[in-house]
Amino acid sequence: MKKETICAFSGFDGQLLKNGVPLANEKVIRQYEWADEIHQEETTTDENGYFSFESAWENYEYRIEFNFCVPQEIRTTDELIPIFGGGKLRKHEFSEFNDHRCLVVFEITEPLSRWDIAGNQSLSNGKIKG
Repeated sequence: MKKETICAFSGFDGQLLKNGVPLANEKVIRQYEWADEIHQEETTTDENGYFSFESAWENYEYRIEFNFCVPQEIRTTDELIPIFGGGKLRKHEFSEFNDHRCLVVFEITEPLSRWDIAGNQSLSNGKIKG
């Protein structure tokens, strides 16, 4: 049996906008599924729409690894609008965000489109700024 600690959802800094205007005091919900359990946490944007999440770590045990995938989702409480979702396909930290902690600006009026980072199968209306 192989055991290791993996990053189930990488930490990042974000800014939430609606029609280019920062959304203050908006709840942002991050959720992922691990070991048949839903893990969820919330934060609130500041007066300039900024928020952040730290990396979430899980213990991983397997005999033979087939396809690694952690279902992920981020949404706002403003009509439960999804701003990021899909599957994390790599175990290392920051694999969803070009391998470093970054700032992602989410414009909630934009439609979700393919999150164009290798090794991920996700959709988002966010753009990496840092």
